[in-house]
Amino acid sequence: MTDDLPAVLHTDVSRGDGVTTLSVRGDLDLRTTPTLVSSARQILATAAEANTLIVDVGGVTFCDSSGLTAFVQIRQRCSDAGWSFRLDQAQLPLLRLLELTGLREYLTFVADGSSPAADERTEPEPAG
Repeated sequence: MTDDLPAVLHTDVSRGDGVTTLSVRGDLDLRTTPTLVSSARQILATAAEANTLIVDVGGVTFCDSSGLTAFVQIRQRCSDAGWSFRLDQAQLPLLRLLELTGLREYLTFVADGSSPAADERTEPEPAG
């Protein structure tokens, strides 16, 4: 039974130049997302000199709707606190999930409400 599987999610925090990066490794599901949300909440409460939270999801091996909900909650908390927020290093399965759910642009957020040009699949326009 899947309930016997351990809930494993590893998070690491690094800080520098007004940016806090929360690196995430493992599965994001109903059992592990509280760890992610708690880590983000702690960062927002204690990182006085930072104003940007980057969630590095390069190590995420699985993400269900609970993980997406956690990303939305964290993004909203950042917005409420006046912080910028973005997901970084998303692998193809997670990118596809973000595209299918319409969350890709929403989860690339900066405090002034704009979205940075972060679509790595977009080719530059030819010079005129």
